[in-house]
Amino acid sequence: LFPMRRRGQIAATLAAGAAVGYAAAKFAAGEWSLSGGKAAEKSEAKERVRELYRRVWNEPDLEKVRVAVEDMVSDEHVLVDPSQPKPEPGPEPYFKEVCAFRQAVPDFTVDLDSLLEEGGKIAAQFTMKASAKLPGVVKSAIWTGSAVLEFMEGKLIQSNVNIDTLSALIQLGIIKDVVPENPFASGRVSESSLVRAILGREEPHPLPEEILTGKEWVDFFESCERSVCSASAPKTLNILTDKQSGLDHIA
Repeated sequence: LFPMRRRGQIAATLAAGAAVGYAAAKFAAGEWSLSGGKAAEKSEAKERVRELYRRVWNEPDLEKVRVAVEDMVSDEHVLVDPSQPKPEPGPEPYFKEVCAFRQAVPDFTVDLDSLLEEGGKIAAQFTMKASAKLPGVVKSAIWTGSAVLEFMEGKLIQSNVNIDTLSALIQLGIIKDVVPENPFASGRVSESSLVRAILGREEPHPLPEEILTGKEWVDFFESCERSVCSASAPKTLNILTDKQSGLDHIA
């Protein structure tokens, strides 16, 4: 009915169509992902991290928190945190740390921005939000942190935590910005250089009105990018170059 070459082309087309149909069925069933191959199985460790922040750090009822800590934190748990030079092992010190946060800032919350798993450990990026009642004023703060968490048999055995505590204290008005008001004043050049090297800036920042993190920051960045690309008069843009990073930004 068809020449041999034509029949070969038809067979190849049918095979390709079958392959596409098979792949579509796998995607629809959730067995394949766009990254190629089978979709990653749901990580029990990641789910445990989400449960930890939901039941412990975002739970205002401290009795429920105590139950959750006893359920999720190992007796051998070790906290590695620059702000805690002499940590105590076990669930009870962990519970006291949560209580200290909750009692000082009752509306304290933690939003998980990202979770990565590698070698049995979970790296978490998170955003913390809280407000504090100070004499005559209520101030709010948004700051970020990261943690590398390790579980064994479903219980947390080690936490390596690093939090931008300095930013929170500045936003709440408890301390002033450590960058000097006049960084190049006589006798302060070496001090200023050290602060600049560590913080990556040489000018003091006023208390921020708004801080964007996680997806909010990505959305803001993309909106700025669109506005720049659609600008009809680029010459009106005031573009500055950051001295430390060499990156251009719009003032």
